[in-house]
Amino acid sequence: MALAGTFFLPDRYFVRTRALAGTQPRFQLYDNRPQRFLLSANLGFSFLDDRIAIGGGITYMSGTDGTINLLGRVGFPNAEDSDLRQAIDFDVQTVPYPQAGLMVKASDRITIGLSYRGEFELELSQVLDVRGSVGSADQEQIVEDAFITVTTLAKDHYVPAQITAGIAAQVTDDLLLAFDLGYHAWSGFGNPSTEVEIELDVGDFNDDIDIEDAPAFPDPNFEDILVPRLGVEYRALASETMDLDVRSGYAFEKSPAPEQRDESNFVDNDKHTISLGAGATFRGLTELSPLPFSVDAFASFTLLPERTHRKLSPVDPVGDYKSNG
Repeated sequence: MALAGTFFLPDRYFVRTRALAGTQPRFQLYDNRPQRFLLSANLGFSFLDDRIAIGGGITYMSGTDGTINLLGRVGFPNAEDSDLRQAIDFDVQTVPYPQAGLMVKASDRITIGLSYRGEFELELSQVLDVRGSVGSADQEQIVEDAFITVTTLAKDHYVPAQITAGIAAQVTDDLLLAFDLGYHAWSGFGNPSTEVEIELDVGDFNDDIDIEDAPAFPDPNFEDILVPRLGVEYRALASETMDLDVRSGYAFEKSPAPEQRDESNFVDNDKHTISLGAGATFRGLTELSPLPFSVDAFASFTLLPERTHRKLSPVDPVGDYKSNG
């Protein structure tokens, strides 16, 4: 039995949130992805001399809900004459999702694995609430008990449900090959544009205010994708005191996003990723440290080939553009 815990604290912000209009171009899959507080707990078991292993757990991601309250008097006709008290209430919320894995050693040289990670969707809710009277400080108030409440809701971060199957083959004593194929259910991704709701009561001014309903958000039409990954490891050195393994890998992730031809600009590209790495295991270096220990390092590079987005409307405010990275 094994119990594992993972804790990740971002290097720049405890939580980073950003809500953009649907027409604002952005790399949708990367925007807020790394700036997330994460806490994970997992439990695993192995059986039959470690030939079968199974485990699972829960991961918690962080987001924010917040309210800004303004209480007092709104100056009219001179807004600078306002007398308002401010209160801010923000809370870090946690949203859990499950994960699980299974590993089977089919033989001494073949290992098969299967993993699952649940869908995760983080919504950002912010409220601006202004309550009080309307008028001048030295005159009778024009409106008593007026209020306006603006509520915004945006999908700040989304990770699709993922199922991955893999196989590793010890081709020779020195050569290991591994292949994974992942299924990412991006079709569950909804439009992340900010939804705005406004409630107000300003007495006699109500008839002079006409706020149109926001247009309906179209489905972004993301599609499910298959992600293949290939890895190789070669034992370059083997001795009584040290083993040295060198590694390399390649992965291709097709973009789940269609070409951005309408008003939305949820940009994404195909992704080619290559990686290089090495690992060294040391044994019995001194009498004080007889047990083996390992040191590993790797570097990866992801290329986003250029993609052209041609707008259907000749008067689109953003126009045609290209994306790459």
